[in-house]
Amino acid sequence: MRLEQLLVYHGAPTLAGLKIANLISIPEKEYNIVNDTLLIKYNSLCNSKGIYFQILCSCKNRYLLYVYNKEKVERYIKKPESKHFLSDAGYEPGLRLETQLIILSARFKQKKEFPHELGIFLGYPVADVKKFIQFGGNQAKICGEWKVYTNVNAATETFRQYSCCRQDYLHRYNLGYSLLSLIVA
Repeated sequence: MRLEQLLVYHGAPTLAGLKIANLISIPEKEYNIVNDTLLIKYNSLCNSKGIYFQILCSCKNRYLLYVYNKEKVERYIKKPESKHFLSDAGYEPGLRLETQLIILSARFKQKKEFPHELGIFLGYPVADVKKFIQFGGNQAKICGEWKVYTNVNAATETFRQYSCCRQDYLHRYNLGYSLLSLIVA
């Protein structure tokens, strides 16, 4: 799969405005995306539509590429429950999103596991992130985009929407639509 096709498929819910962000694991041996020119290219094409690309981690033979709608992430992390969670996780209140992402990126390098606050930056329900921590990732009611402990019906519908969106975006991309033309976020 070409890199752009990978971005379209895995980032579709964010590109379509259904999700605030996606994290895409990209095999290092297949794609050399650390190349600043490539990230500059995607950001210069997509930032005007609110979509940003940032490598959060270059680890274990893969890159973790964060694809996000800046405005939507900023709104989500400013919600009282998200803000409180991030504050408890050591993020100073009032930090700019860019600074918070630098801290998040550093935490990937410091910890042996994913920093749990990643769920907040991906727009997961705070209650599910808290339950994930409480139960060590076990006892989820369903698994999909995230492990669900609370509102199962809403999560099931959200997962269905994301799946349909991915199939639709991949189909349109294969018909010749560009990454930029698929952004409606």
